[in-house]
Amino acid sequence: MKEDYLVMGQLIGSFGIKGWIKVKVFTEVVETLQNYEEWFMSSDVKNWSTFSLSLIHISEPTRLR
Repeated sequence: MKEDYLVMGQLIGSFGIKGWIKVKVFTEVVETLQNYEEWFMSSDVKNWSTFSLSLIHISEPTRLR
């Protein structure tokens, strides 16, 4: 059975020594990502890997002037 995934964001970078990542969110309400303890990530939209999250921190977006 083929599973379909809904893309909710894009990994745009990493930082720190604890494996933190920056995600460009595609959902209207950013906080919805906190509802998922497991994320599926793919670089080619065909091969997906599962990642368990221990903490989600939502910060204010950087605004361009």
